Amino acid sequence: MPILYVKQYGTDGKIKNQAFKGLAGFYEYEITDDGLISFSDTWLDIAMLEEYSLENNDSDKILGNDYLTGLFSRKNSNKRKEYITSELIYWVQVSYYNYRNEETYENIWLGRASDRFNRTSGNNILFLQPSLEERYYDGNNTRSEVVIDSLNLSGEETAKQCEEYAEELFEKWDF
Repeated sequence: MPILYVKQYGTDGKIKNQAFKGLAGFYEYEITDDGLISFSDTWLDIAMLEEYSLENNDSDKILGNDYLTGLFSRKNSNKRKEYITSELIYWVQVSYYNYRNEETYENIWLGRASDRFNRTSGNNILFLQPSLEERYYDGNNTRSEVVIDSLNLSGEETAKQCEEYAEELFEKWDF
């Protein structure tokens, strides 16, 4: 499941606040003929996103992560010393059988680079980021048990819940 990771940086450039929110269903995946799994963020229809427009975008769709990045960074400015960033991270549990034929589980935490310029046609560039697990389970974070369940919501309802969550954090963090 992708997890939305939002960080507010203070005037000293260090993380002041952070929040995690599960985004169930916020990805699309397929299994290739050779058994590999590939996935991308959910594609959202730009026409339904009232306050969002992407300059130089000739497409009628946008990747979910790009939408969230724009949503959370919209109040950032050069005048303000504090700023907010967001990214999707992935907590993947892999199970396999080792050489002793024992089932083994591993948790892998992945960060990602966004495909703003459509160079990878919706594919994400993923990288291992083990420090995310520590941040996620840190008792000082504002991790939410509630997820935005886009599996059971329309694209428009999902976008609305993301917007409401952004406003909730802006208010909570007095940003």
